Amino acid sequence: MENSDTPQDRPKKAVRKAPRRKTANISGPRPKAKSPAPRRAAKKAAPQAPVRTAVAARPAAIRPQRNFRPFPSPGGDIRWFEYAIWFLLLAAGITGYILFHRAYYNKIFLAPVKTAYYHDDFLRVTLSSRNKGWIRDWQAAPPVIKLLSPSGEEQRGPGGLDRFYMTYDAARKEWDGVFPCPWNAPPGKYAAALGGDYDGQKPSAEIDITRRVPAKIPPHFVVLTMEYANDYGSMRIKSPDGKVIGREAVALWARHLGADAVWVLVGKTEGHCGQPWNPVDFDAVHDLAIQCHKHGLKFGVWTMCYLTHIQDGNFFPRYQWALEVENGAPVKVRSISLLDPTRPDDIADMLLKFKAMKEVDYLGLDYIRNALGGYELMDRFYQEMPWAPKPAGWDKLGEQRRMAAFASMKIARKDHDFIDAWQWWRAHRVGEIVRHIKSRVGSDKPMWAFTLGWEKGWQHGQDPVMMNDAGIDMDSVMLYEATSDQFADMLKDWSGYIRRGDVQIVAGNVIDWPLHQDKGLPEYRLRFSKAMRGMYGDGNSKGIFIHDLTRLIGGRKGPLSTEQWAESTRAVISEFRSLKDK
Repeated sequence: MENSDTPQDRPKKAVRKAPRRKTANISGPRPKAKSPAPRRAAKKAAPQAPVRTAVAARPAAIRPQRNFRPFPSPGGDIRWFEYAIWFLLLAAGITGYILFHRAYYNKIFLAPVKTAYYHDDFLRVTLSSRNKGWIRDWQAAPPVIKLLSPSGEEQRGPGGLDRFYMTYDAARKEWDGVFPCPWNAPPGKYAAALGGDYDGQKPSAEIDITRRVPAKIPPHFVVLTMEYANDYGSMRIKSPDGKVIGREAVALWARHLGADAVWVLVGKTEGHCGQPWNPVDFDAVHDLAIQCHKHGLKFGVWTMCYLTHIQDGNFFPRYQWALEVENGAPVKVRSISLLDPTRPDDIADMLLKFKAMKEVDYLGLDYIRNALGGYELMDRFYQEMPWAPKPAGWDKLGEQRRMAAFASMKIARKDHDFIDAWQWWRAHRVGEIVRHIKSRVGSDKPMWAFTLGWEKGWQHGQDPVMMNDAGIDMDSVMLYEATSDQFADMLKDWSGYIRRGDVQIVAGNVIDWPLHQDKGLPEYRLRFSKAMRGMYGDGNSKGIFIHDLTRLIGGRKGPLSTEQWAESTRAVISEFRSLKDK
């Protein structure tokens, strides 16, 4: 029988669709499709094996990339932690810039010009900054820089100066500060401290004040000097045994008295034919040195530096001459000015000739000071120490009237700061001259200088501590031409000012009856006895000198004989040698 069913007449089989795959929710939740109720019922009634059909697969969803996160973010999409990090980084950058800007533009540069200073120096510092506000303030009122001791105490300088004197150099855009080294300041690390409020800064510069260590001299050193005015080549003098002999007599006298060395004058200036020195018989002086060495003595020579013996106003043009004031007008005197540029080299040239002699052991300087006058120095003095007091109406006075007013102010000695500054500056100038001479002559032979005993040498432009630092190894102090009371004042000044470690003192007295006020040998010995014990504040003198052999033989001996003075001198030397160094 033929099947009459057609495909259209056949009942359709129920086809169950495969469940959909769950995919990532990209655009939000999709609404669920509602199935017809009959189909859900049929499913429950006759469960059948599902017929799987191929369904096109959906492409996998791509997760969008977010910005790089330096640290993990807690809480999923919450970004507050990231924002905090970036905020802190920004704040740190701004703070760093501000601190850098402040450190760079508010930096103050305060520094010493030299690494170490001596007592004859001006202490110098430089000051600068990038802060334009502070620069304007400093131009309106100079910055205040104080000198502080190693223990922090404010120092006062010569001339009443209590701070660095400041000037502005527009070319360098820097301030220059100057402060004269205080008299015999104890060595150590000082500070130049800038005062004021500078963004919490306390700028300071280290100032090292030191001393030069001199060439050592033998203990209990005794010198016999000879200020001989004649020619050594024709010298004929009486020896200790009464015989008149030649140059060897000098050595015999030194041995007779008990001295260790002989120092003789070789350089004087009388201006013959415009020459810097009188003729010198170098061979004769050399022979004298040989004679001294033969008798076991050291030998030295000295020159008269700034005082001349010109006659009849023979102010020859080689030098600049010192000026005195007479009747209100300047006049030349027979002293060479400390400003003269030629004299230091003339002195060095003379000493170099004797340095070449191996028998010459010491080199010396006399009248290394403002010997006479000195008023031609006033302009240079005020140029280098402009804070020093000036006479009234200074700016309205002409040059001649200025000099007269300056001289009157100095002679009156009423303005302590003025006198103090004037004395310091002259001693500083002498120190500059000594340094120049020493730089040419060298340091292989010790050098001494004669210093006047009045007021520690200050009255005539000398200071023993400055001399030491400038290059003088022995300061030979002339403690004569004074009354007994004046002599006591001298010792008081010296012992209150120096100690044994500051300078090597060789104390001297002169063989002269009138200069001991006709008191004779007891006064002569008493002064030596006090000087050898009382020059330092902490011990005995390093040496003594007897001035001089010429006076011993033919000077103003009063009613006493040469041998009586000689016997008293031997007793002085014996007493000195018996002292124990403290």
